[in-house]
Amino acid sequence: MNLAGSTGLDQTIDYVARIDLTDRLSNNLLQSVNVQIGGTFTNPTFNVDMRDALTQVAGNIIGDILGVDVEDVGTALQERASEEIERQAANIRRIARETGDRYIAEAERLGENLINEAQNTSNALARVAAVRAAEAAARRGVEEAQRQADRLNEEAERQVEELKSRLN
Repeated sequence: MNLAGSTGLDQTIDYVARIDLTDRLSNNLLQSVNVQIGGTFTNPTFNVDMRDALTQVAGNIIGDILGVDVEDVGTALQERASEEIERQAANIRRIARETGDRYIAEAERLGENLINEAQNTSNALARVAAVRAAEAAARRGVEEAQRQADRLNEEAERQVEELKSRLN
């Protein structure tokens, strides 16, 4: 036991006792307990610092789960959280990229269909005009799909930055 504090001339006492527990008492989860000793010599009060005790127990349990020493729990949790955020960020980016690629592929497919339809026009002059109009429409469709894909990627990056800011 480690005892620190003061005794007043009016017989008041104000001490903190740090009591080391044996392995049998601690169950390897709680190594020591802080006890506030106050009041007077004739009417002492004792209060266990439950916050410190619970912090020790939680740290030991988390350390066991993560497979690290209690002193390294904070770092291990930070690393795990960072790894999870990176995994989520990669997933967000992948979904945005795949969705954008589908937009573009669909626009290209629709453009090709439009051009093929224009090529079926029987009048040669009308066919040339229809094909050029279809090609222009196809380009505009692909360009719009590309803009949508870019917006998806920008939104994904915004969400990634938001996730990362939560970690810090």
